[in-house]
Amino acid sequence: MSLEGKVAIVTAGGGPGMGRAISLALAGEGAAVVVAEIDPGRAARTADAVRELGGAAIAVPTDVSSKADVDRMVDRTIQELGKVSILVNHAGITPAGQMVEHIPEEDWDRTLAVHLKGAFLCSQAVLPHMREQGWGRIVNTSSRAAYRPTVLGLADYAAAKAGIIGFSRALAMEVGRYGITVNCVAPGLVSGSGMRAVGGRSRTDEQRQRAVEGEGQLIEPFREVRPDEIAGAVLYLTGPSSDRITGTVLHVNGGSYLPS
Repeated sequence: MSLEGKVAIVTAGGGPGMGRAISLALAGEGAAVVVAEIDPGRAARTADAVRELGGAAIAVPTDVSSKADVDRMVDRTIQELGKVSILVNHAGITPAGQMVEHIPEEDWDRTLAVHLKGAFLCSQAVLPHMREQGWGRIVNTSSRAAYRPTVLGLADYAAAKAGIIGFSRALAMEVGRYGITVNCVAPGLVSGSGMRAVGGRSRTDEQRQRAVEGEGQLIEPFREVRPDEIAGAVLYLTGPSSDRITGTVLHVNGGSYLPS
């Protein structure tokens, strides 16, 4: 298996969609997985699922916007698993779907704290360990919304996801000399993501289908991206075939956004 002997931290790795899929995919390639998740129950269930498949996993309740929480999580990883090889900064929150003039300041701050500050804090905490071993892979989850929002009410979310791209590129320049790569995955609309329309209302199945078809996807049939397809992109960026790839964004959206 391509990640045998590696230790991977996945923030929000217990989530029922992409987070869990990423955790299981990394474990399936031989990595020991740290499920860093704010919900202890979800973290434990995903870690149990990894172990049921014969892999190694620990569940660590973590609020990625808290430096103390992040430092404790990384310290426990080193203590129990010996190293950190891979970091997947996937933690995020669903936008409330408010127009800019109505976004409460505390909601704006929380969105940026979880998405962007969380990626910063987790990266900062693992870098000394990756640098010491001369190898590391950091994959940050951005979004198609950073380039092309398709619904109203995504300003806070889009700003955070665009910030992650800038952060990733700057970090890639800093750490490449140590054998560490930093890349992003930018999903389109993902099934089970819970993305809401303006006003915080959840989309109906019919609305979601119209949204997918309205994105202008080039690949038929028109459909939402599956969580396992995002996990596959993460596997590529952490595996041996991507050793010379850093500072890039891998778009997984069916062709609904074509980067120039």
